[in-house]
Amino acid sequence: ISYEDFCEHFNEVTICTVGPDFDGDGVADIVENQGEKYYLKTLRGAWIKGVNAGGCRNNIDKFVTNPQFVITLTEPDDWNPETDEIEEQGKCSIVVALMQEYRRKHKHLANKYHQIGFILYKTDNPNERLTKEHFMYNYATAKSGVYINYREVNKRLSLDPGHYVLIPSTFDPDCVASFLIRIFAEKRFDCKQI
Repeated sequence: ISYEDFCEHFNEVTICTVGPDFDGDGVADIVENQGEKYYLKTLRGAWIKGVNAGGCRNNIDKFVTNPQFVITLTEPDDWNPETDEIEEQGKCSIVVALMQEYRRKHKHLANKYHQIGFILYKTDNPNERLTKEHFMYNYATAKSGVYINYREVNKRLSLDPGHYVLIPSTFDPDCVASFLIRIFAEKRFDCKQI
């Protein structure tokens, strides 16, 4: 197909990688670590109206009800002074992907994708949910970006070792949906729902 024909028939192109791109160069990184290519954790959950479908931070009273997952990063990435920038030394690279349930199977019900996103907060206590006061007086460590009605949103992050609370949410409160979170990392890490 010629370039002109391609442009005539398509108005969007999505480029995917087979695995995580820790260094942001557009090529999937393959990390050989004791026979494993990378570390992956998968978490499943659901937003349930009246229970934990709190929506975004516009309504903090509801936002606090969203599911919360703690990620514990203990070992920084290997640092190569020839290729890595100095500010990456001692950091942990992770890729977080939030995907909402395949909703097209319900299109006869006029279901569309919800606007989704996630926020990450640093915490000192990995065994307790973050409170309304925490959200009022602490800045987020990272965000997926603007809430958007895509099937999946993802973000590459470079974080200090420590505990982080990941909060997936829809933009509007009381949206009902199942979701899947995948977290890729170069080194071993832990995560659990709190």
